[in-house]
Amino acid sequence: MNRILDEIKLNKNLRSALEVYYAHNEEKINRLADKCKQNGFAFMQKKDDMTRLAVSLVYAERHTLPMYHDLGIDEKIFFDTMADIAIWCENNNNKGLKNIGWIKNHLCCELFKVGRLQYQIDKARNVTFDYDCLPFDFGDHDIFQIRDIRANKLSAFL
Repeated sequence: MNRILDEIKLNKNLRSALEVYYAHNEEKINRLADKCKQNGFAFMQKKDDMTRLAVSLVYAERHTLPMYHDLGIDEKIFFDTMADIAIWCENNNNKGLKNIGWIKNHLCCELFKVGRLQYQIDKARNVTFDYDCLPFDFGDHDIFQIRDIRANKLSAFL
């Protein structure tokens, strides 16, 4: 986990607290990360902020990074994307990670940071769109550019 911590530039005090927490709870954190792989992240909403942070970083190292390798995506994009975890921790006064519902997109390779922008892969499901005028069909994967908290549809698709 040290390499991820170095690359995402987690707050020093939070990093120290996390390292102590992980040392005392390593087996539990690893088990929860594996449970997320099998069952998703919804159950993590009930966990405390430090547990969510530790599980997210272990999951990123064990599961997300290998997915990036399998997809042929450069590690720089991985670390830039995972750096969003540190930003969300800062938004939580460096007490850990509160917003696991958003970070799961990063961990499941559904959101990528490329340069200064983030892109999220989703399925086109808007029933009000006239798909005859678009370069993709209902149900196809499409890409959203994330800016602030709003999503702007791009005319790109997978």
